[in-house]
Amino acid sequence: MLTALHLGNFKAFAETQRIPIRPLRLIYGANSAGKSSIIH
Repeated sequence: MLTALHLGNFKAFAETQRIPIRPLRLIYGANSAGKSSIIH
């Protein structure tokens, strides 16, 4: 499982930086399906 990214010399990341990755939830669906209601 990925736990972090190491970026350096890429666009805004001149110095190498560690970016931790936390569990991510994606909510997707058709328009007017209630996605915003779930977030609120």
